[in-house]
Amino acid sequence: MFTKVFGNLLLLTLFCVGVLLLLQYSHILPSSLLTISWASLLFYAIFTFVVLGSVKLFKLQEKGKNFTGFLMAAIFLRFLLSAIFATIYIYGIKPTNKLFIIPFFSFFVVFAVFEYYYLIKISKKVPQISLPQ
Repeated sequence: MFTKVFGNLLLLTLFCVGVLLLLQYSHILPSSLLTISWASLLFYAIFTFVVLGSVKLFKLQEKGKNFTGFLMAAIFLRFLLSAIFATIYIYGIKPTNKLFIIPFFSFFVVFAVFEYYYLIKISKKVPQISLPQ
């Protein structure tokens, strides 16, 4: 299953790269948004790879009891790191255009949906642990 997941992640990332290149070279995407667009794409692709890779590495889908906590931690970390990333960009780069938020949140949503879809799919395969009575 993980070969398919990582293959689909690669396809999603390549699709986003293609769209970004198309927007860049057709001059639809303003040059002021290029840095945040490429940085966001790289950030979310790597984060999604790390989260899904952690499931495989730690074999969380086989252990069951840790998977829900891992799922919640992944969601929290995505929000926290996104807020830190945006704050660093705002105070470090000091964008003149407020439209920088569009590519940032576009990639946030695309990669979050991808990640959550596969995490939920994996969680359905996690063995259920019955509580002692």
